[in-house]
Amino acid sequence: MQTTPAVTARPKKRGLFVTRWLRGLTAPAQPRARRGMRQHRGFASAQVLEARSLLSATFDGAVGFGNAEGLSIGEDVATDSAGNSYVTGYFGGTVDFDPGATHAGDADILTARGSQDIYVAKYASDNSLIWARRMGGDQSTNTGYGGRSISIDSAGNVYVGGVFAESADFGSATLTSQGGHDAFLVKLDSSGDVAWAKSWGTTGADAVSGVDVDGSGNVYTLSYRSDTKAYEVRKLRSSGSALWTKSVTTRSNLGSDLEVSSTGNVYVTGSFTGTTDFDPSSKVKSVTSSYSSSFVMKLDTNGKFGWVSPFLSSAGSSSTVNSLEIDPSGSLVVGGSYNGTVDFNPGSGTTTLSSAGGGFVAKLNSSGSLAWARGFVELEPGSTYVRSVSVDNSGNVYATGSFTGTTDFDPGSGNYSLIPGASSSAFVVKLNSSGNFNWGESFDGAAGRGIDVDSSGVVHVVGSYRGTVDFDPDPIGVFELTTAGTRNYGFRLRLRQS
Repeated sequence: MQTTPAVTARPKKRGLFVTRWLRGLTAPAQPRARRGMRQHRGFASAQVLEARSLLSATFDGAVGFGNAEGLSIGEDVATDSAGNSYVTGYFGGTVDFDPGATHAGDADILTARGSQDIYVAKYASDNSLIWARRMGGDQSTNTGYGGRSISIDSAGNVYVGGVFAESADFGSATLTSQGGHDAFLVKLDSSGDVAWAKSWGTTGADAVSGVDVDGSGNVYTLSYRSDTKAYEVRKLRSSGSALWTKSVTTRSNLGSDLEVSSTGNVYVTGSFTGTTDFDPSSKVKSVTSSYSSSFVMKLDTNGKFGWVSPFLSSAGSSSTVNSLEIDPSGSLVVGGSYNGTVDFNPGSGTTTLSSAGGGFVAKLNSSGSLAWARGFVELEPGSTYVRSVSVDNSGNVYATGSFTGTTDFDPGSGNYSLIPGASSSAFVVKLNSSGNFNWGESFDGAAGRGIDVDSSGVVHVVGSYRGTVDFDPDPIGVFELTTAGTRNYGFRLRLRQS
């Protein structure tokens, strides 16, 4: 039976003051403080919430999709020049991707063939669904299956990469794995019709983790190859024919994201341990780390090695980069997580972040040198990580992810601590181009997995949630989505900036 997420919207109350008791004070017993409020250590603060909302983000619509039959997740999101957003991930059972709308032939209701299928959905700037497409097969396993990365070219064609198992249909094309989980890349036109689909892999677990398109319409993928424990960068024509493949191999190495400049320079990020030769040619460019560290590397449009910038971890420490974005000046912004002490300066100097754990955002110049690194520090035991980053036309930086313990999201001398819900919370944070804190919001019961900012500055976030989640960041307003049962639902959220 189809279940539509419950939505509750209540009128906002204006001119309300809220007082919070903070660390170091003895306060009367009271309910847990509402999330998203600014904390100042050692005293209680009163805020006019109406004034606060002018400095942060304004709710501009949210959609939840899922059911009690299977997991549904929003993995990645991309936007076009018209403000349309494109979402990919995976779902199980029967899911309405436009709940609450009048259905014409149920084109927005998809039913998975297997336990878990891939979806791609396109939404207009007014939050209405334009189309939704299902891809997949009759597989019985749901481990890792789904769309992982999405990119749009200038003509509105959609490229999605991810992982599938057994046999799966992609429109009129049927792809069959080599025995395990295989990587796929599929192209859809602006109407959601499949143009072509490709796959590659081994008998192990292979997957695409990054997809991007250059100014000439060529498409690039980053994928993992399990038999050689290598990550591979591929370049294909818009027709799907191959141009080149480059690989980097090590005993413990994983590429996580890929971005391509308008001129075709390719930037890859990921993690490594031990000695890795990052030059895919016969030449050698080795970097050694005894502990789990991360990196950013550059290839030119022909796949020739340019440079590598490692973020080296100290003894007992680790770092992971999950996301990469190119800003308007050609600088690179990365986000991920770290614990212990990590040197984010790939040059001769040292720029360390030290914490028991937390997320981070760092910016590199186009030459690979460090511009700045900022940490989101955990103030109590938990897990905080940046899953995805984006930049706007002015070079401001946006990050989303999850946290399970109180975390200070102001990386400067100030303090902007957010308290998670009973399990975990999603966050959205904005830094300016210099890495200084601008605003932050959190959503109890959700996990942020993908973020993109369109040309109008509207922030698009996707991820998952469970239970009842209020997606309106205004502490006075409420827009709740509720799941049925204990399965995760996917969500798509729009935030405007005042």
